[in-house]
Amino acid sequence: MVDDVPVQRLIPATVTAMGLPITDPAGRPITYYLNYEGRRLLPDETLQSAGVQGADKLTLLPEMEPLPDPSEALRQLFDALQPSTKVMFTRELMKEKSGKKTPDGHANRDTGSEGTEGHLANAIRCPKTGGLCTHRVVISPRRAFIVMPFRAEFDNLYKTAIRPTLSDLGFEPIRADDRIISTDILCKICHLIQESSVNIVDISAPNPNVFLELGLIFGIGRDVILIKKSKSKVVTDILGLGFVPYDKYDAFQQQLRIAIWQRTGARSLKDKLCPTCGKRFSSSDTIYICVQDQAPHHQRCWQGKGCSVCKNLVDYIEVLGSGTW
Repeated sequence: MVDDVPVQRLIPATVTAMGLPITDPAGRPITYYLNYEGRRLLPDETLQSAGVQGADKLTLLPEMEPLPDPSEALRQLFDALQPSTKVMFTRELMKEKSGKKTPDGHANRDTGSEGTEGHLANAIRCPKTGGLCTHRVVISPRRAFIVMPFRAEFDNLYKTAIRPTLSDLGFEPIRADDRIISTDILCKICHLIQESSVNIVDISAPNPNVFLELGLIFGIGRDVILIKKSKSKVVTDILGLGFVPYDKYDAFQQQLRIAIWQRTGARSLKDKLCPTCGKRFSSSDTIYICVQDQAPHHQRCWQGKGCSVCKNLVDYIEVLGSGTW
């Protein structure tokens, strides 16, 4: 029955049956997702579990990679040049930026406020090719990328504890197997890391893929939260980084929430209400979170009163606003 087939299997079969394109005219991959009543269906959902009835309308929507930066060709050319030529090339670009005249007497146009050299220096170097990454990154402040081995025990942890916790905090949790895409697997992983504001990595098992992806996260410079089974061993090189242990899921979810609050600041509390004043939090608020019941409060509402839910006066976590969501 189609109703019992997971969305991640249903979409490719539908795309094939309808003869829909899987790449755009420029060769970039096109992925698809199902929309039901304004909600994007998750890859492991079925039509039955999503509550889809026989006469209901489902929409299959494309999701294309963003258009490349206009300077992509220039970056590729620069990377292909010999070192001595690069120096000469950069000097000419800097002359152009300064507005000096060319030999024919015409003034050059300004290349922009950042300059080409600075733009190139900020690009991420591809671990596969050694060249500069041409993927145009759009960081999603509400996306969390989950790295773990693909085994039943970790699937259960993800579906039972991690995904509900992140969703409750307003984040979009995603694993590599959640996105159906035809691009190279290493590029797919690297793009997801670059686009996510926080990464959660399970280091319980000595899995080569997990540690490769953890190295990419460190190299790219994204926030990371390490988690592990309580009794599993930690390799020496990352022993001092700290981690969130898990055994009983309830306690783990509470500690994971705290770690996410500390890493992402007020961004994870965007849609929450202060139980004292009933008002939403702003991006610039300093927020006190009760350790006992995890209720967030405005700093001004907590001070002198404590938690308005459990009356705790002492134990709280301070989360500083970043000024942006």
